[in-house]
Amino acid sequence: MSKILKTKRKPNNYLEFDVSELIFPFIFFAIISPFFGMLLVKIFNFEFQDLGTYGDFLGGSTVPFLTVITILFIYKTYNLQQRQLNTQKKELSLLQEEMASTKETLQEQTKTTRMQRFENSFFMQINEIRNFKKEALEFFNNTRSKGNRTSTFDKYMVILRDKIDKTMKISINNSINELIKIEETETEKEYQKLYGCLLFSAFDESGIYDNNALSSFFHSVNRSLQFIYEYKNSMENWELLFYLDYLYDQIGSNAINLILINICMNEQMIFFASELRFDQYANKTYLNARRRDFDFFKYKIYKNPKLDVFED
Repeated sequence: MSKILKTKRKPNNYLEFDVSELIFPFIFFAIISPFFGMLLVKIFNFEFQDLGTYGDFLGGSTVPFLTVITILFIYKTYNLQQRQLNTQKKELSLLQEEMASTKETLQEQTKTTRMQRFENSFFMQINEIRNFKKEALEFFNNTRSKGNRTSTFDKYMVILRDKIDKTMKISINNSINELIKIEETETEKEYQKLYGCLLFSAFDESGIYDNNALSSFFHSVNRSLQFIYEYKNSMENWELLFYLDYLYDQIGSNAINLILINICMNEQMIFFASELRFDQYANKTYLNARRRDFDFFKYKIYKNPKLDVFED
């Protein structure tokens, strides 16, 4: 039996019996045991009735041993299943790590692709903004005598802003009593409605809409804001601020308030300005800046985007 009970050395240097090799000897003994009984009767002249005692002896002596073998098989099966489960757990863990890595890679690739699309569209709009600024300045200079022409778009914006400020000064003086009365007796909505009406009227009277290139300039700025909003979920915070700052630099400090007035006149654009907090770029430090303008921007953008200043 010592040859049958072979051992195997495992990687961690302890011995393990290969119980499966006991199967064939026991099958062999089970087959020949009846013939062994016949041998006792025929050759050694045992009485047949005495074989019952022999059978009891044989069964009583082998059944416990077989029981032990059965337990060993069960134990081996249990260990095998545990090893299989552990292997499956390791494989599953590796698969999950691989899937997580693949997912992260795909997300990075998707973000890169989206950002490439965004940058293509965004910088196309930036080029449009630059071109419309040149066209708007050219149109303005063509309508002026040589002595009244200006050399830069920023100076042109200062001229328009000064026109609006001058008109607003007159309108506020003419409506000061009504403004004070509404401020004291009516709601904030009624006050901002009247002030917005004065501001939008001054904006219209400045001659901005006479210059088609300037209208296109406003439209390109709006489109750039929309692009930034549409892709902002693919950006880090610093990236979002970078593109907003870049757009502001293209607009310029002398034109930004005109852009904000134009946005407040467009309900659809108010949503984008609100989400991107674009009013933070308002120029509050120029000589004739009015606090009421910035109060109106905040009210229209954040509190009441649907306010219709021309509604009766």
